Amino acid sequence: MHAIDVKAVKFVEEPVNLNLTAELKKHVGGEVFLFSCNIVKYNSFGWRNGRTFLLTQESLMLLKNKCRNLRRKVAINSIIGITMSYHHESSEMIIHVGKEEDIRILSPGHRKQIMDSLKMFYATKTKGVNLPIYAVR
Repeated sequence: MHAIDVKAVKFVEEPVNLNLTAELKKHVGGEVFLFSCNIVKYNSFGWRNGRTFLLTQESLMLLKNKCRNLRRKVAINSIIGITMSYHHESSEMIIHVGKEEDIRILSPGHRKQIMDSLKMFYATKTKGVNLPIYAVR
């Protein structure tokens, strides 16, 4: 993996959002909201798309158009692993989902928080089983 110019995707790095706004509330429903942040998601063609990453205790969601459209919702316990780049200039990671397409994201500044939160809630949902973490250079 290599360094990516995220400016071409109009990526705006903002602090992690810990407040449940009205736009986010309609997607969260009865789940417990944890945080949301801006990420860059790669589609199956390798094109970069700006998304809002939303994490609850039950699932992760990818939202489009300033949180108006839910593009994907994945249950935490359906995640089978995470691959992350240890390259010093990369902030990419891939969330492997069982029986679904993997989620490849770029998250400057939020990758560690996303990974740690997924690990913690995966262990909670699977009664102590660790989420496999893979690393590549």
